[in-house]
Amino acid sequence: MRFLVLTLCVLLFSSPSKTQTLTQIESVEYIDATGQFVVSNGTSIVVVDNTGSPTGYFGNGASAQYGMEVLNNALVVINNNMIVAYDVQSGSSLGSCSIPGVQFLNGMASDGISSVYVTDFSGKKIYKIDCSDFANMTSTTLVNNTTDTPNGICFDGANNRLVYVCWGANAKIKAVDLTTNTTSVLVNGSGLSNMDGIDITPNGDFYCSSWSPARITKYNNDFSSSTVIPVTGLTSPADLCYADGLEILAIPNGNQTVIMVSQPLTAISESNQLINSVELWPNPSSGCFTIALTAKVAFSANLDLIDVTGKVMRACGKLVHPGGRIQLNLSLTDIPQGAYWLRVYGDNQTEVLPILIQ
Repeated sequence: MRFLVLTLCVLLFSSPSKTQTLTQIESVEYIDATGQFVVSNGTSIVVVDNTGSPTGYFGNGASAQYGMEVLNNALVVINNNMIVAYDVQSGSSLGSCSIPGVQFLNGMASDGISSVYVTDFSGKKIYKIDCSDFANMTSTTLVNNTTDTPNGICFDGANNRLVYVCWGANAKIKAVDLTTNTTSVLVNGSGLSNMDGIDITPNGDFYCSSWSPARITKYNNDFSSSTVIPVTGLTSPADLCYADGLEILAIPNGNQTVIMVSQPLTAISESNQLINSVELWPNPSSGCFTIALTAKVAFSANLDLIDVTGKVMRACGKLVHPGGRIQLNLSLTDIPQGAYWLRVYGDNQTEVLPILIQ
């Protein structure tokens, strides 16, 4: 079964007082009580329904720049480097919390009970906010030095941990044990650069966004395997949200669109995969490569060379695979030196390999 991908350009929403334009998209959150998605947009919060159609503003003057979470009928957001809580029905402010010494609050997670957790991107810290009383929220430092640059974060209650993605080249995915407040590395070198958002599904899988390449990657609960979700049109995807029940993945996109990926969002099981393996050698090379593909049965696939931003540098053609193992030569001698990705995709499966031309 194929993924249904809907790219939803969020258009202008007009009200009697002003016209809304999405210009600073960063985070998307789903409010189950109202059946709406909300999008942080700098000086405002925009409401988008589950079809992607904008329906107006959240609240009267409510705003958020970065992470957002729903907790106990409140929308808790990062606004002007502070934590602010809004009532989900009325949009009215319930309270706010300043954290001494913060540099750049970015990602947010919720335990669904009484606490939210936020990452300080520049300060390399993680804070816990006690939200048992929204009018009197308090903060404590959970991790004083993450050593990496923490970005998106989510709460994994089944394992009593926080899981967060890191910024930078070949980014790590890390965890915080909520019993000891110690960090550990779950993925030591993802092959992805500038990981931005992460969210967890009810069955414990994780969806992560990265800028280079622009991609959504799905990991299983122990991070022993991953699957690339075939989403088109991604540009610097940010703090995504998985809407439980709807089975919709909402992705705030750097070109000021919201991409909705609807069901099914389950990874392709190994038994249903057509491509067993893709090999590439020599790598690095001056531009002459050999590719070997092993497949169970005959199928058709496309090969693209993409750069680190996801731009297609060369559409290498369509391959009709007879099944078994085949080899083919690929000449890229006219492509400038640099790091790229070779994408092989078709029939519910996408494989991406790093490729270095020197």
